[in-house]
Amino acid sequence: MENQKVKTILKSVVIIALLFVFVFALRAQAADIGAVPNEIKANYMDADGLPYFSEMDSYFNLRMTQDYMDHGYFGDTLVNGSGWDMHSYYPSGRDVGSYQPMIAYVTSFLYGIVNMFQEMSIKEVAFWTGAFISSFAVIPVYIFTRRITNDYGAIAATLIVALGPNYITHTFAGFFDTDMFNVTLPLFFILFFVEAVKSDKLVHRIIFAILSVITIGIYSLSWTGYMFYPAVMIIVMIVFFILCFYLDIEVLEPFKNYSNKLSWLVNQKELFPVALIVVLGAIGLLFTVGIGGILDAISGLTGGFSLLSTSNDVWPNVFISVAEMQRPNLLAGGLPGAFLANTSGII
Repeated sequence: MENQKVKTILKSVVIIALLFVFVFALRAQAADIGAVPNEIKANYMDADGLPYFSEMDSYFNLRMTQDYMDHGYFGDTLVNGSGWDMHSYYPSGRDVGSYQPMIAYVTSFLYGIVNMFQEMSIKEVAFWTGAFISSFAVIPVYIFTRRITNDYGAIAATLIVALGPNYITHTFAGFFDTDMFNVTLPLFFILFFVEAVKSDKLVHRIIFAILSVITIGIYSLSWTGYMFYPAVMIIVMIVFFILCFYLDIEVLEPFKNYSNKLSWLVNQKELFPVALIVVLGAIGLLFTVGIGGILDAISGLTGGFSLLSTSNDVWPNVFISVAEMQRPNLLAGGLPGAFLANTSGII
């Protein structure tokens, strides 16, 4: 039995590694401009011989990363202790003290690792970072799906998610933006959250709860919309407890079986991990984004309801006037849109 378990784990590791290589290789194809005629190939490369990044945000993120590596803060100078970018809103510049730093942290870390073995510029490392980080999405998808199906179902689900059109078109080589985190980190968070609730051993529930908090803490430094995922999972658990109550499904033990409330809480398999994640998550977010960041994230969850009003003061609302920013319709893509539910292929 033990040997069979080891073989299953090793097989899963090999499959995940192959899936990682496969989805990364597809993203890497964006760097191949071999099909471009030689007489115009120079138009597709910068002065360093590297293909151009695919959009302007990538260059902004690259510049912030270079600033961080050069002098330890984002922007060209400090104004009242906050980073100030003199290349934006020229000539006045703008405050970049609230810039989400994780993309720079990850890229500078990878830069240090890569240059232990091969000399590469920070621009070259940044060019490949999005494709590399986004490929890690195969890990939580495979593990999560493998638990409820089999190897074939897990492989299919992994490819659907990792190669979802909306995801791969924002994470190929040369696309250096925070999109690389926007599927990988939420999936890890959901995996750890579910494992914390499902685990039978108390120590495992605590470990997975801590991993959930660490993941959402990292995500809070990566993208401003991080609060959406903890909110969804907490709402799911609230609905779960309400349904269990109305359906007479006993998931919470009586208080009388325990000497005190703390002892009772610790022994509630479904409730304790959720409470622990909420408490530790609040403490962790105080360190990563501060109380102001937490309040802004919470208000952002409800702020979206006002986005579709036809006007905002005297200015037109771009969420109405710009087609690409309007609320997506499930059937907008025709039958494929209805079948896939969204362009990411996750739902």
